[in-house]
Amino acid sequence: MLILSCSDTSLTVIILVARKIIDVIHIIVPILLILMVSISFFKLMTDPNTKDGYKKLFNRVIAAVVIFMIPVFLDVTLGLVSNGNSFISCWNEVRVSNNIKPESTYIPPNDSKKSLSIINDPSDYEKGDEKTTDSNSTTSTTTSSSTKKSNISGSEIIAYAEQFNGKPYKAGGYWNGEHPYTSTDCVGFVRGVYKHFGIKIPTNASKLFTTPSKFTVVTGQPLKAGDIVVYHHHRALATGQGNRLIHAMGVKYGIGHSKNYKNCGAGPVRGVVRVNALSE
Repeated sequence: MLILSCSDTSLTVIILVARKIIDVIHIIVPILLILMVSISFFKLMTDPNTKDGYKKLFNRVIAAVVIFMIPVFLDVTLGLVSNGNSFISCWNEVRVSNNIKPESTYIPPNDSKKSLSIINDPSDYEKGDEKTTDSNSTTSTTTSSSTKKSNISGSEIIAYAEQFNGKPYKAGGYWNGEHPYTSTDCVGFVRGVYKHFGIKIPTNASKLFTTPSKFTVVTGQPLKAGDIVVYHHHRALATGQGNRLIHAMGVKYGIGHSKNYKNCGAGPVRGVVRVNALSE
């Protein structure tokens, strides 16, 4: 079950600082490693008989490599642990947002890539259980009011989302979907855009795949405007222009676009869902 929760501002700040420290370690350690090896190697060249010279050199190399790999092991370990813990959820969300790549070129609405279809294996998608009714029940008792088609199109959803292009990102930030915009994260942005039109999007991504009365899992079809692309630690909106996305990308880029949802840096795609309430 995916739970994205960075509502604790102090926790978010701590994690951001921790990740900055990790980034610095990844830069400094290789430099120190090169310097240490160079100095030790120079001493061995000038005095081959230096006692324990080779041993010290080997120990320094091992120590530097271990220090360099600690952040990597930490990321991998936390990425594999269940996201039920708020700290782990925030850690993974911040990690993913740091890797997201913006698009370098704009894709016009009539771009030929518009006809590209989703190539993800349908077996990778989580399937929701279809609702069943007994013979004595009526259709009206199994149909939620939220499943009724509205006059809102996916294009209108994206047109509204585009108004906030370039706005800042904030992990755990809340946005009510209205002007003025308040900094939010990937989930908050998607939920806010839809909330503006009176459509509720769940925070828990698993519900997107297990509520077929409200959301349809998209397989083998081109992305449409307003489709929600779900990653394991990220969420985005398809613009309907090929594989292009608009989403809250992270602190560095804020709200922006990615050219291709398949390799935008957010990790493997968990699935794509379409909001049933939108008009065709």
